[in-house]
Amino acid sequence: MSKQYDYDAIIIGAGISGLVCGCYLAKAGLRTIIIEKNFTPGGYCTSFTRNGFSFDACVYALSSYRKGGILRRLSEELNLNTRLKLVRHNISDIIITPRHKVSLHSSKETTLKELQIIFPLEKKGLADFFALIMDSSTLTLSKLRKVCFNNILNSFFSNPELKTILSIVLLGYTGIPPSQLSAFVGALIYREFIFDGGYYPYGGIQQFPNTLADKFIQLGGKIMYSSRAKEIVFKHKTPSGVTLANQIYIPGKIIVSACDAHETFLNLIKPKYLPYEYICKFKKMRPSLSAFLVYLGLNSPLPHINELKSHTWIINKNFSNIEKIYSNALHNKFDFVAVSSTSMKNPKPECINKSTVFLYTNASFISKSFWTDSMKEKLSAKLISMASILIPDLSTNINAKITASPVTLYKWTMNYRGACYGWANTKSQFLDPMFSENSKIKNLYITGHWSNKSSGVTSVINSAIKTAENIIHSKK
Repeated sequence: MSKQYDYDAIIIGAGISGLVCGCYLAKAGLRTIIIEKNFTPGGYCTSFTRNGFSFDACVYALSSYRKGGILRRLSEELNLNTRLKLVRHNISDIIITPRHKVSLHSSKETTLKELQIIFPLEKKGLADFFALIMDSSTLTLSKLRKVCFNNILNSFFSNPELKTILSIVLLGYTGIPPSQLSAFVGALIYREFIFDGGYYPYGGIQQFPNTLADKFIQLGGKIMYSSRAKEIVFKHKTPSGVTLANQIYIPGKIIVSACDAHETFLNLIKPKYLPYEYICKFKKMRPSLSAFLVYLGLNSPLPHINELKSHTWIINKNFSNIEKIYSNALHNKFDFVAVSSTSMKNPKPECINKSTVFLYTNASFISKSFWTDSMKEKLSAKLISMASILIPDLSTNINAKITASPVTLYKWTMNYRGACYGWANTKSQFLDPMFSENSKIKNLYITGHWSNKSSGVTSVINSAIKTAENIIHSKK
């Protein structure tokens, strides 16, 4: 390595993908620094405290911790087990409609039996559906990446409410409906997030990024918090470092973007260094939906509602029309709410007396002017009303209320239009090689959910490991 470079690798963003990639690079002996604009690590996977109440910001649980799962691999290879303690809450997801209540257990067989009892006319279709998505090889499922998930549902089922029940979690976890979602992504969500989900860090979600950040520093890495990247500097058409907003220049031979793709290619890189194909591609690509979130601190302890340890999806309208639910979300007319509780999931005793409720629904950015205080108040009241089906008298037990709109999410992460899951995982966009870990620009790498590797924490971990492996291989 030439001495003109202070670092072998500079990573922009200390979200989960940036932290994981950094750990693997540092472990391999590369001098690595992470630049993070916020004062804490984690990105969307973080926690915060208001008025004495602790809340998980966006991520409510971890997944893929079975033997051979990506989180288990990460934990073992980085030796995180000594600090990161996980408890598992089964059931991972529950769906409540005006007609039915369905639990998605960690056991495929238990889930199948419950659904077959509720929908006896769909018994065979249910068996065949779960056999396809759970028992098929990854190679077989990969052949479905250019097929819409809706086609899979229609080939097995005729009951529209059942289709909605099986799709609502996918809409929530990807931000797009089954008519647009790649069937391969839908199958991965079921495998990794539902049937191998519900893992929760002792002490709250923030423990996960904190553990990764500490491991990265232990391995010799450095993190600069409250430091926003302003420009990726080029020399001879190759990245040579990063200039920060305070004009500090950090030299580095390899740059890893673990942040928003629009920020990376349209703001951090000057147009003259950007390949023409990126400019053309950006005009065609679209992001996933954002979210509207409500965090509630309660006056009195919650009753023992097991559903709050899971992610409970309450659909109050259009429960037989998932496409209508999505269409309404585009205009911020909410037909469902997802409900969980940080305090009930956290095994720490002191959390029980500080009861919290977390409400979530897909939402559209529309414009900054749309998200006025009065609009947030109106929409939060609607979500609270829907959640009262599960938690009676919720509206009269509120001590503290915080809302987060797509504008809030954009300010926190810089994700374009507050996108929750990077690019929309449509059949045409999923695994687009233009946004794979190896970019079209030499020594510039992409990692995280903008690299088109499905949605959620598990997928960004997978992307981060692949990015690090590619960099280490190129060095060798």
